[in-house]
Parts: sequence; structure tokens; C-alpha cells
Amino acid sequence: MVFDKIKNQDLDSLGPLQPEGWGDIIQSFKFYLESSFCFPVKTSVNEKIAGIGAAIILEGTAWLAHIIVSPEIRKQGIGREITGHLLDITREQGCKTVSLIATELGRPVYLKAGFADQDEYVFYEKENRLEKGNPSGDISGFREEHRAGILELDRALSGEGRCRLLKKHFQNSYIHLSGGRVDGYYLPGLGEGLIIADNDRAGLDLLRLKLSRSNKNVLPAGNRPGMVFMQENGFRETKRATRMVRGQKFPWQPDKMFGRIAGNLG
Repeated sequence: MVFDKIKNQDLDSLGPLQPEGWGDIIQSFKFYLESSFCFPVKTSVNEKIAGIGAAIILEGTAWLAHIIVSPEIRKQGIGREITGHLLDITREQGCKTVSLIATELGRPVYLKAGFADQDEYVFYEKENRLEKGNPSGDISGFREEHRAGILELDRALSGEGRCRLLKKHFQNSYIHLSGGRVDGYYLPGLGEGLIIADNDRAGLDLLRLKLSRSNKNVLPAGNRPGMVFMQENGFRETKRATRMVRGQKFPWQPDKMFGRIAGNLG
């Protein structure tokens, strides 16, 4: 099977591949094309794009994302071939660990490719947002002096070096401080709104702020305090997806994640 890099002129051809219930895949592939650490690919059948996917390269770790096969030609091994090609890219880039989030349809393909289940993501939704209320006095807007603290906290709790991904989203973000130390942060502009915190108080303060702006959130099932908070505030579970990993383990701490980035980056 032949693979080519997706180009800007291909974007308009991706519409027919849009899966129901997913975010706008054209916008996602625009991001991949604009980011030097992303490798979006396509394969064609009869001069028509039949399958797509992307590898996102971080610091020694990687994510596979948006592996989609045209509905009329599924179950012909195309998804397996795309996955294998993207794994080749991650190896060439020196990545020792690869992660992804699998739908029910894709999970059997990834199991055969050597991925193992790591956790589940739980999707929550409510008709209305939370009332804003009084914001915690420990939350402030981002200042440049917070940059190092955010990156240190993120590396410790996510287990990955994600500076190249996060740094564009520090402006207009929120920081939770304890004794002058960054113990949590919320990046509204990154995907669905990433929240990382090293304690429940900081995480729930930031989650409350997020849910005053949005009626949706996605949490790892490993974050019990976050799940209890969602349920007690009237959010209902709508679906689940599986987080999977292949290669060396890294110290991801799901109980410290109070809001994920998106389906392409956990």
C-alpha cells in the first residue's frame, strides 16, 4: 500500500471521511499540517482518498490519531496498514512509546498491532453549564513566571515532554497556586480544555471554572474524585473510549487529569 503526506489541497477531500460524533477532522488536519512535529498521511484507492491518519511526535513518545478508513472499504486491512505505517514513522523519530485513544471499532486493530489497554475515558454532558459562582482565590491568569512551573508539573503528571504542544496555549490560560507554587493549570484553548493538577482541591477548582464555560468534559476513569464531582453536579455519562499504549511504560497519572486535550492526544 502506498502512503503520501496529506497536503493543504487534500483538505476539502476529507469531508466524506468525517465520522459521526467526532470533532471536525478538517480542522484537526489543518493543525497537523501547521505543526512540524505532526505527520499526517493518506492512502488512495482509484485516485480517491481511502484512509488517513496522523502521528504526533513529542519528546521520545508519540500519539497516533485520526486513523479513519472510508466506510465502503472497511474490513479490508486498510486500518491495519495505516497503523503500521504510522508506527514506522514513530520509530524513525526515535519514539519508544506510542499512545492512542481507540473507538470500539478500532480497538481490535490496535490490539493486533501490539497496543494494550491502559485506561478508559469517560464522557460527560449536561444540558446547562454550572453557575459561575465565586472563583477560587488561588486561581489567576497566566504570567510568564508561571511557564516553568506549568511545564514541570505537566511532565511529572503526564509522563511526557509536551512543551512543543503546550507553549502556544499559555496566554489566556489559568493557573492554580498553592504557597506561590503552580499546583494546577487549565488551558482553555488547547483542544477541549486541558486541566492538570497534583491535588484534588486544585483540580476541582479548575474543573468548576471550566464547567461554568462548557457543558461537557472528558475524564480518565482513574480520576474518581473528578467523576464523583461530575455526577454530583448533574452531568451524565454518555460514552467511553479506551486509552491504549504500546512500548515502554511512562508515569502517566490519570487521577491528576481533570480534563483531557482531545481524542488525538489524551
